[in-house]
Amino acid sequence: MLTEVKFKKPIDVSEADAKLYLAVKLFEEHRVSLEKASEIAEYPLDKFIELLSGKNIPVIDYPVEDLKEDILNA
Repeated sequence: MLTEVKFKKPIDVSEADAKLYLAVKLFEEHRVSLEKASEIAEYPLDKFIELLSGKNIPVIDYPVEDLKEDILNA
């Protein structure tokens, strides 16, 4: 797993911001779980969920059609 990235020119992004951005994008693209993303970002799970909510990123990925079908079959 890639653990370090080096740039020839300095960029104005803190390590914490880079980890947070990476965690959000990986979660948003369904490449990591919610728990793993919060771990990457080094955020407590509840705070990471709040952050995602503030960015209008759904924490639960459950399609409406599946929910309707589950209700009808209950």
